[in-house]
Amino acid sequence: MNLIALLIAAATLIAAPGDKEAKTVTVRMVAVHASSTGQKTKQFGSGTEEVRSALSDLNFDTYKLVKSATANAPYGKETQIPIDATYTLYVTPVSKDAGYRIKVEVRIAMPDRRSGGKSVNAVTTTAVVAQNSKFKLRGLPLDQGELVVVLSVKE
Repeated sequence: MNLIALLIAAATLIAAPGDKEAKTVTVRMVAVHASSTGQKTKQFGSGTEEVRSALSDLNFDTYKLVKSATANAPYGKETQIPIDATYTLYVTPVSKDAGYRIKVEVRIAMPDRRSGGKSVNAVTTTAVVAQNSKFKLRGLPLDQGELVVVLSVKE
């Protein structure tokens, strides 16, 4: 038993210094309520600055921050990020390729009123993303508009 503990301790000391960080991905999420309110120019609310370029191609005129959050997501483990009272984001980093792009499985869940509030997936996708680039998930109804979730990932 002491030999096993000694071997585990030695393996921990020998491990590469950046090994622990390489097993976790930082996920940045900015959720925005996008709507059409009849504005002549696009209106971006406070907190949407970092995702304006990702939203610029959408046909809405008003963007309001719902929530922004940063989470550390271990490879192979699903990480939950609540968005609002209805929607929850789940991110699972899968792998990193030679080009340093990160493959992630992403889903957005919501309660299913027909089944007594059990959670159902509203969006499920897998993406291969260049680090620090942004991608968006959209199409979910939210208060006379749409929920748009902008994500970025980095090691």
